[in-house]
Amino acid sequence: MPDSNELLSSDSPLIHPNQDELEYSAFAQYVAKAVVTMVPSNGLVMSLNGSWGYGKTTALNFIIHYLQQYDPAQKPIIVKFNPWWFSDREDLTRLLISQINTSLGKKEYKEIKKKIADFAELISKIPGIPGLEAGSFLADRLRKQSEISSLKIAIGNLLLAKNKKIIVIIDDIDRLSADEIRELFRTIKAVADFPNTIYLLAFDNKVVINALEKDFTASGSDYLEKIVQVPFSLPIPDKISLQRLLFSKLDHILVGTPSELFDKAYWTNVYYDGIDDLISSPRDVTRLFNALRTTYPALVGEVNPVDLIAIEAIRVFLPQFYEIIREHSELLSGSSPIGQNAQVKTERKSTFERWLDLVTEKDRNALKKLMSRLFPLFSQAFGGTTYSGEFLKTWEKQLRVCSPGHFPIYFRFSISSEEISNAEMKTFLATSSDPNAFGEALIEFSKKHRRDGSSRLRMILEKLEAYTQDIPLEQIPGIVGSFFDVGDNLLIKEDEPKEFFSMGNDMRVARLIYQLISRVTQDQRFAILKEAIESGRGVSVTEDYVAILGQEHGKFGGEIQHLEADREVNSGQLQELEALALKKIRDAAENGKLIDVPILRGILPQWNDWSGNDTEVREWVSKVTVTDENLAKFIYCFENVQRSQTIGEYALREKYRVDPEWVQKYINPDDIYLRVKTLIGNINIPENYQKAASQFVKEYEMRKQGIDPNQRF
Repeated sequence: MPDSNELLSSDSPLIHPNQDELEYSAFAQYVAKAVVTMVPSNGLVMSLNGSWGYGKTTALNFIIHYLQQYDPAQKPIIVKFNPWWFSDREDLTRLLISQINTSLGKKEYKEIKKKIADFAELISKIPGIPGLEAGSFLADRLRKQSEISSLKIAIGNLLLAKNKKIIVIIDDIDRLSADEIRELFRTIKAVADFPNTIYLLAFDNKVVINALEKDFTASGSDYLEKIVQVPFSLPIPDKISLQRLLFSKLDHILVGTPSELFDKAYWTNVYYDGIDDLISSPRDVTRLFNALRTTYPALVGEVNPVDLIAIEAIRVFLPQFYEIIREHSELLSGSSPIGQNAQVKTERKSTFERWLDLVTEKDRNALKKLMSRLFPLFSQAFGGTTYSGEFLKTWEKQLRVCSPGHFPIYFRFSISSEEISNAEMKTFLATSSDPNAFGEALIEFSKKHRRDGSSRLRMILEKLEAYTQDIPLEQIPGIVGSFFDVGDNLLIKEDEPKEFFSMGNDMRVARLIYQLISRVTQDQRFAILKEAIESGRGVSVTEDYVAILGQEHGKFGGEIQHLEADREVNSGQLQELEALALKKIRDAAENGKLIDVPILRGILPQWNDWSGNDTEVREWVSKVTVTDENLAKFIYCFENVQRSQTIGEYALREKYRVDPEWVQKYINPDDIYLRVKTLIGNINIPENYQKAASQFVKEYEMRKQGIDPNQRF
């Protein structure tokens, strides 16, 4: 028996009735019984009519099965002939008769076989029959019509004497060209009246009638009626049977799918709101099944299975609309923009309506409902529910096609090696119960880079936001502690913002800490943060997060928006955390590690503010920059890439800056100018440090000449 995944493909019809899911077996049993009980003294032609793709070959296989169950005395000789295998290659008449001859026994039908072979030789040369040839040979054969008649009578008598039925089953007639269909029916008309011989022809009535009408003066249907004495119509599968067939095939495909990704209620809605209307025949089930068994195995666990089935259904049955979806991620994926004006909504609806106008009226309603299930933005355009950005996290976890991060996967059928796969994300989340393993995993991601230069850490931090509400409460202290411990290792240059609205890893880490500790009470937050700061090694991440807490209390330009009881920490707790952050900065300054801390430029003003003593910072800078190496590091930490965009331009202009005024608060540029100049070309100084030194010197000299670098760069 064939593999379950091969039971229904375009080239693998069902073989055995126990595979029947369309209730064809009862019909096949009836036809088989009719064949056995009929007494065709002058031959008989039966037909099995059904639209292309409705399972005619499956029905024939079932008929053959039931014929083979009869005892030897009743069981007919079965001759299977598929003209499509031989089209455009040989004389169909000769091939058909030869196939009948081959199916007869070697000994008991020896005499009949010889006469049939002679008959095939003669009949294939008669005008109007395939194989017509010109010349003296043909003329000689035409003069021997009496010999043909004698042969036919002799063969008929021998077949009657044997009293054994022969059933010739001819399939795939509707796959032939129009010329080949006409030739085949001429052949059948010429040889169909042998006694005890039954022909069972399978074809689509419309296809055959259209082909016959192109050549015969009578109508195609009238001609067909003269040839076929007993027509059967293939039972039309009801919707329930088609659903059952599709669902059984999908069960095989979905093996290995994580249970949390398959929402039965969502599947029911998606199926009945669109997919069901797109499937009307077993062939439709076959096409969708074949598409999915090709695309889904590589995407198991990386896409939402319900969404993929729906998208693949659109690709198979409405390919033009599929291309539209694939090219318009910006209109379909994501949530409803906040404050979207009425004009934008109207334009979006008009766009979607133009898309729907491209499909037939029959498919339009089903497609509209299906798209509304898949894409909330599509639904909203037609008056559906408006979803805020908070739902993006849910769609991200569900691997939905409406999630901007997952949309492309549905249309390229693979996961880029640069992306974070769902399986990889699950492996990473499994480390959340072990703070050390969690921190080590983050550092490993920071070491792996993508083609655009950014690290894979950036992606893992962005995806992690979708899972912060699922992390067990007891794991929050450990994860927050990991961020404060390894956080400085995560603030890498490659992930710094390159666009106006992008953020760096410092903000990504801060957002994750905020989302985690917001789930517990204020006192619990303070305890978690205090422990994390005291035990962690991170200086920049500590300074950054405590400064953010200060902004909530109106410091550093922040705006007070909540009562103190509703803030992350209260005023007293903030003061204690600021003291801990200041101590961590001072300790790093004392042990010589502060100069190597990332984002030092952001730490120095906070040190000034928390200490209330400008002199302290200046003294440290003066002391630490005594060596050329540390002076180069200090200048480098003030480098900045300023980006601007003018009217009419699409690209951002980048300006590399190191303004001496930026260091003025910590050290006098005049005191270090000459030393910085000597750093340029120093083989012991890294190239990126030399670049910063060179820019510092350039802007210093411009200011000495009375030129404001802000106006020139």
